[in-house]
Amino acid sequence: MDNLYPDRTPFKPDFEPELQPQVREVSRNQGMSWLDFSGYHKMSDFLGLNDAERRAPKIAEQVSYLTDWAQEVTGKKDEASQMRAINQLKRDLGTTYKGLDLITILYRYARLDEQKRSVEGEMSAYQNKRKTQRQVVKRKSISKPTVNLQSNIDKKLKSVSGVIEKKVNETISAQIGKTLDNVMRQFGR
Repeated sequence: MDNLYPDRTPFKPDFEPELQPQVREVSRNQGMSWLDFSGYHKMSDFLGLNDAERRAPKIAEQVSYLTDWAQEVTGKKDEASQMRAINQLKRDLGTTYKGLDLITILYRYARLDEQKRSVEGEMSAYQNKRKTQRQVVKRKSISKPTVNLQSNIDKKLKSVSGVIEKKVNETISAQIGKTLDNVMRQFGR
């Protein structure tokens, strides 16, 4: 049979169609992404992200970080508790943004909060170490001059640690303020 339409190629199947479709088994660890988890989509809906925004890997990392931060703050793994913690943070910061603007503000705050807790933990460990060292020195001390010298050092350390704590809090507050100002200027609000 001649080709009636010279500008077209006649259809010739290369293979016979199978009667039984093949079922491909997928391991749980293979081929899964953040888009496959309903929890990510629930959190994205809660934060006001549209489909295009939630598909961006950078935004997914920030949402994941916020979720982990909320889990650490609440000590609970359920999504409702995490959403309540994030909602409380929104109220505390006084923000009414949604989507990328909200993610930017909350992510920055969560990072600063983590840094603050890290510094406070280090300060606490240092203070505990100093207390332990003082107890050892008091047990070993025989003469008064050593105790007086030690108490002067302790007084100076307490005043220095108070100043450090105050500076850390001021720095964190200033950074949050600058971030909020930059975000507001950037988005013209």
